[in-house]
Amino acid sequence: MKSPRYMPLDTDVVIYGALGRGRSGFVGRAVLEVGETDIVAVKIFSNRGNHEAYRREVENYRFMKNHYGTVIPQLIGYAPAMEHDSGGYTSNMIVMQIGHSVAEISSDDLDGMRNSLLVMADMGVIQQDIRADKFVWKEKDGAKLRSRVM
Repeated sequence: MKSPRYMPLDTDVVIYGALGRGRSGFVGRAVLEVGETDIVAVKIFSNRGNHEAYRREVENYRFMKNHYGTVIPQLIGYAPAMEHDSGGYTSNMIVMQIGHSVAEISSDDLDGMRNSLLVMADMGVIQQDIRADKFVWKEKDGAKLRSRVM
């Protein structure tokens, strides 16, 4: 998989996710908290190349305005599925900016997702890769979350 353009995050990252699997593969929503203020809402789904689903999700995230006052989510981008070095495929990504950081979450299909979840700040600069071994799964109040370890 070709590396995207990004800068590494300087602060710990915690992902609070409502994650599950649908009939078509991995389906999940997550809230990415960078430091104390920056929050990015992400929808990961595995209907590869489904641009109509992408447009629907853009509308679905309008609810974030209600949760964060006057903050209106900004659509950062959409990335279709790509072939991974392992021979598998990444899922589609939708990236919404709530705070000041631009970040994206990418998942491999199904079981590979937990081992290859990437969290990146896409600032237009190629920097060091942030690999899955820099993250660890944790449990908090019954909800799965993943936080970066330096």
